[in-house]
Amino acid sequence: MYDLASGGTLWSAATKADPVGQFAVLECLDYRWYESLDVRLYGGFATLLLWPELEKAVLRAFAQAIPTQDGRQRMIGYYVTLGTESPLALRKLKGATPHDLGAPNEQPWVQTNYTSYQDCNQWKDLGSDFVLQVYRAFQFTGATDLVFLQTCWPAVVETLQYLKHFDRDGDGIPENEGAPTKPSMTGSSKASAPTAAGCGWRR
Repeated sequence: MYDLASGGTLWSAATKADPVGQFAVLECLDYRWYESLDVRLYGGFATLLLWPELEKAVLRAFAQAIPTQDGRQRMIGYYVTLGTESPLALRKLKGATPHDLGAPNEQPWVQTNYTSYQDCNQWKDLGSDFVLQVYRAFQFTGATDLVFLQTCWPAVVETLQYLKHFDRDGDGIPENEGAPTKPSMTGSSKASAPTAAGCGWRR
């Protein structure tokens, strides 16, 4: 609730396309980007229970972002901290669920994946996090808002197909690429992706 009240909330004017406007909250004042999807898997409960239409607006924004691509290349901070040369990564790949909905100094909701410490296109949990949050919002609001579900459904299908291509050996669990694929991971690994991502995918 503190974050919702004074943590850098942004709410746009309503339009025909966005009848309640677009809504977003900074992850925190240290990490100034909006609606970090992995964090809001837990934090989004407050928005869902108190302002369900704003919660759906956030998820619709992610659904709109998933099929987009941002071809700008950038360095990845993780490699810089290791003192090694960073491979250039595209900011946002088509089909990948973005980590966030952008930052105040750019165009929120349009320019996503602001954080560049890791290559968010390689994260294995974001697609599953998005799908679970869409399901949660649908169920918690009475399981009757078929328009919301229909709006998000193409992005649900696309991001799960994107996630599936990380399953290199066909065992149903995405493989890792070598670099960390979550902020809590700091070491290199080419084993299967984190349990949370694997469980989300297996659902």
